[in-house]
Amino acid sequence: MRALAKDYLGQTISRRSFIRKSTMSGFSIAAARSAMSALEPLVRAEATRPTVVNTTPFAGTGGELLAEQLRAFGTRFIFICNSSGMGALCDAAVDRPDLQFI
Repeated sequence: MRALAKDYLGQTISRRSFIRKSTMSGFSIAAARSAMSALEPLVRAEATRPTVVNTTPFAGTGGELLAEQLRAFGTRFIFICNSSGMGALCDAAVDRPDLQFI
């Protein structure tokens, strides 16, 4: 059933095929329709999902990557205590005046 649900959600099989394959594997028609109706909101949500991916390539250290992610999120202030293990972020934030430590 997991494989059938995956195929149905991935839209590699139709509704009719889902019902037919479910009944062939031993489910009643009522059980197959119930399973399909439970998956239907996921299929509709997948159809309305935006296809544009908003990514920005980046090369640097882990601290620099974290600093860039914080900047992309709009973070202005970073609260860090001594011995927090965030030394790499501290080093990266020195070059970014829009990030302020508190």
